[in-house]
Amino acid sequence: MSSENKKLTASGLPRMDVHECTEKIRITDDGEAYYGITKKAAMAEASRCLHCPKPRCQIGCPKHINIPEFVYEIANGNVAEAAKKLATQSTMSAICGRLCNQSKQCEGSCVLGIRGKPVAIGALERFAADYVRINGHTHIPECKPPTGKHTAIIGLGPAGITAAEKLSEMGHAVEVFEGRDLPGGVTMYGIPEFRLPREIVFERISLLEKMGVNIHYGIGIGEPPYSLDELRERYDSVLVATGAWRPITMYIAGEYAKGVYTSNEFLARFNLSTMAGDRMMVSPIHAENVITIGGGNVAIDTSRVALRCGAKSTVVYRRSVEEMPARADEIEIARSEGVEIIGNTLQKKILYNKTGNVYGIECVKTQMGEPDASGRRVPVEIEGSEFVLNCDTVILSTGSKPRDRLARNCMHLKLNPNGTIAVDPQTLQTSMAGVFACGDVVTGPLTIVGAMVQAKQAAESMDKYLRGELQ
Repeated sequence: MSSENKKLTASGLPRMDVHECTEKIRITDDGEAYYGITKKAAMAEASRCLHCPKPRCQIGCPKHINIPEFVYEIANGNVAEAAKKLATQSTMSAICGRLCNQSKQCEGSCVLGIRGKPVAIGALERFAADYVRINGHTHIPECKPPTGKHTAIIGLGPAGITAAEKLSEMGHAVEVFEGRDLPGGVTMYGIPEFRLPREIVFERISLLEKMGVNIHYGIGIGEPPYSLDELRERYDSVLVATGAWRPITMYIAGEYAKGVYTSNEFLARFNLSTMAGDRMMVSPIHAENVITIGGGNVAIDTSRVALRCGAKSTVVYRRSVEEMPARADEIEIARSEGVEIIGNTLQKKILYNKTGNVYGIECVKTQMGEPDASGRRVPVEIEGSEFVLNCDTVILSTGSKPRDRLARNCMHLKLNPNGTIAVDPQTLQTSMAGVFACGDVVTGPLTIVGAMVQAKQAAESMDKYLRGELQ
């Protein structure tokens, strides 16, 4: 490997292709998401684990996975056994290993990281999961005897997938209603394939089907004959896991001009444009100079996709780059690929010509002021620092919230002021008896692993409800 092209994980572990174990050029390789590590490198990295009596990594993991247990197996070359032990705690390791913010969770808690590099837990988790999938050793969870109870799940994203699996394991009959034509929610439509190969998502769905889960595509719940009330009458219990897909507007002039998109639309169109089959072909957005407004992981994904569409790509954020909520390693990768990131820049208006087409953004420089109620410092405009950034496409990556289709036709479902579904914090039951909710539709847009953790909690509450232990 040449030192010039060498890519490192947050722990300093080299990224290598799982199949060929050779370096590839990240921006031009369609299979770049398969970057992983060789078995030899995985064993060496796993051997660094100190197996602390009170593992801080396990505490830092939102799912509290027994990390030292599977790391120990990898260190001894027992990759299949490591994957098996992972699978008993989480069947989404191939996804979590790629998308979790390990630097703020397990790896961020690793004692080795205090004075050096933490164990590359995310890379090891991903390696074990990929190893068993590639070699056809995927573990199918065992299901308890049928309880005779039927449950319905609305939405087949990370939360819906997790809940369907858990409820099926508990012996309940599970039917899932997905409004789109493809499964996975944000993992299919909002995550570029260079970060998460679609085959991993399809493999998870195949596993659900092998467990007996019945999936209906293209059925959006919220309108007759599929209102929430009607669905509740047909099933013993219902789980709402529809995510947060409604973009939050910036309320600035020009945001409805030609050439302005939301990240949700841009990423979905790009992902669908690469699908095989005429039914899934969607024309990708063509642009030469793209500006993405925002500072989260979605904004970084969007900027990297814009590069792959052949455009100059720039991210503009109102706070400093250091305060961007996106993962630090993803920001570094985006920059290394050619994305320009401009911090302390507030967008005042989107400029467009007489035909309605975007040609730039009027901006002003900012400096950080006093903290607000949330504890974050507020960006303050610097007088006289106005300037214009030229572009032909603007992508808004400024957040999203749940859609209100369910609530519009269901007067019994209570919402919070921000549009999320109101639930009991302990049971996740909504204002409707037997109806539960979890994931982004409850919390607003957060992490994928957070939605999965909450889905497990919801499944456990639904199980108690179906068994008569919860009112």
